[in-house]
Amino acid sequence: MKTLLSMMLFLCGAFAPGFATSDTGGAPLYPETHGYDDIHKAIAQSRQDAIDQGKLLMVIMGADWCHDSRAFITHLQDPAFETLIDERYVVKRVNVGYYDFIREVIAPWNIPVIYGTPTVLVVEPVTDTLLNRDTLPTWRNAASMSADDAVNYFAEYDPGPPAAAQAPSPALAEALAQIDAFEREQAERIYTAYAEIGAMLREMGDESPSPEFRVKWDQLATMRRDITVDLGRMRTEAQARVAAGETDIPFDFPDYSLFID
Repeated sequence: MKTLLSMMLFLCGAFAPGFATSDTGGAPLYPETHGYDDIHKAIAQSRQDAIDQGKLLMVIMGADWCHDSRAFITHLQDPAFETLIDERYVVKRVNVGYYDFIREVIAPWNIPVIYGTPTVLVVEPVTDTLLNRDTLPTWRNAASMSADDAVNYFAEYDPGPPAAAQAPSPALAEALAQIDAFEREQAERIYTAYAEIGAMLREMGDESPSPEFRVKWDQLATMRRDITVDLGRMRTEAQARVAAGETDIPFDFPDYSLFID
């Protein structure tokens, strides 16, 4: 039989067999989570540390059972990435548990849901502005990416006041609002699925995953993959259609099959 940890390593990261090692001597890579209050206090302290040091805040949402979450921590140990982190970032690791601790962590930045682990937030701490909103799903595939990828990605962000965002035109704002509403609806479905999957994991203990669990996991993984592609496509389409002079743009929103239906 697989242990729960080995089973989850198999499930996480596109069924990658195994996980990244670390030099922590067996200590948890993501701190044990006792509740949202503890998480909020820890993030608030890290944000204040970033303000005091003139750096950005990096919030890494992951879990020790996740192959990609562990791989990202290994990337942090790369000398070039470590140097960049020391120069520009204060890092806070957040343990999402078995999808238990997500919603209230990301609420301050108006993120509907995260689509995988790890999800890495880059935050300008003075204004509490999320800088990498459009690319949040990137690091859920950390195990298939390199430390050089990490350096190139995070070097794009500099400490200091964020650039003022240009307000979209009324037509674009209306189109994007439709897409945002669709994403929020789908986020609620994902949270419901997370709750069921998490409960099954707890009941499973050290047993191997059942065929029922594998089917549900696969459905959820497929939806999470597809929706991020579709959301990006629709937002790009909205900008192009508005630029071409269209208004009152209708969208044919995708229909995702999920076991909670």
